[in-house]
Amino acid sequence: MTFAAHSMPPENDLAEPLRGNLTREQQTRVDLILAWVANQKAKDPAFTVAKLCRAANVTHPLWSSLAAGKYAIPGTIDKHLDKMERAMNTQTVARSGNAAAELSDADFCPTAMWGELEQSVSLAIQLAHQGSEHKLNICVAPAGAGKTTASRRLAKLHTGLEVNASTDWQSSRRCMLYDIAHKLGLRPSPKDSSPVLSRAIREHFSSPKLLLINELGPHTMNSAMVTWWRELLNETQAVLTLCVVPESLTFLARRMGDELEQLEQRGRLIKATAVTVEDVQWFMRAQRKTEIATEAAAALAEAATEYGWLRMIKTVAALPTRIAPLHTARDAQAAAAIYRDNRHIIRPTKSTSRRAA
Repeated sequence: MTFAAHSMPPENDLAEPLRGNLTREQQTRVDLILAWVANQKAKDPAFTVAKLCRAANVTHPLWSSLAAGKYAIPGTIDKHLDKMERAMNTQTVARSGNAAAELSDADFCPTAMWGELEQSVSLAIQLAHQGSEHKLNICVAPAGAGKTTASRRLAKLHTGLEVNASTDWQSSRRCMLYDIAHKLGLRPSPKDSSPVLSRAIREHFSSPKLLLINELGPHTMNSAMVTWWRELLNETQAVLTLCVVPESLTFLARRMGDELEQLEQRGRLIKATAVTVEDVQWFMRAQRKTEIATEAAAALAEAATEYGWLRMIKTVAALPTRIAPLHTARDAQAAAAIYRDNRHIIRPTKSTSRRAA
């Protein structure tokens, strides 16, 4: 799955002059890599940028000159940054510490949104320690794109809180505050008012901590909630990640106008664009222990982008090969039709995964 990440307008006190021959985009990518390395080092003091360079097959002296804006061949900078970012995605999975076994499951596709979200959240945590308001990530992707799975992994890796929005939130900001306070272990009373709940939550986020909110859509949000999120970012050190469906941004923009723009200016907006052949092959390797023909993978990726996203790929990959052989593009289209027609009764399980292998 490819993602288009848009950096929000930085505040003046965070703006930096360009380093040497780096473009603004390249400098941002370098800073994200350095922030990621700092975050990994906080978890494992033995981790260094030199280890990441070895994983990326980029020499440490080359990286040092590139990061300083002094690399002698500017035309190849993007290629080296691509290699470092790919290595980061691999290292993120491999270096999950004691949580690695717990986080290993067939739901998680590291070539999807993981790289973008992990980098952005790591940077936001670093900025929170610096007292910045740039602590927001908004991940926009359709249902089934893996937002919930990725955010749960982030919550485990960064010792944060992941909470699902409910339909009660739309009509009651107090309900949202009570749910968050309860999940934080603050033992709220059913009689507590919104100001009391809000004060307790803000005190909890007096130091940098991660809060991820899933299942956000037009049926779970209102303008009062977004106002409170903005206040949380302004007045605490909370690092906030919102996972929303695409229609939510349109809904909020129509309902709230400038208020939404102010919220977005606090961080980064990450948009899902399409399921890729690499995503399909990842699930095939995970579920069937093999890859499928490129034309079949491409047809399945196209069908999933139109309907079902990663949830559809995972489900189809777990089907027995006698039902979904996936040798040709026509096989892939037929498998996609099976999912669309039977999505409510077909659910991948460990047993179906074994049969499919």
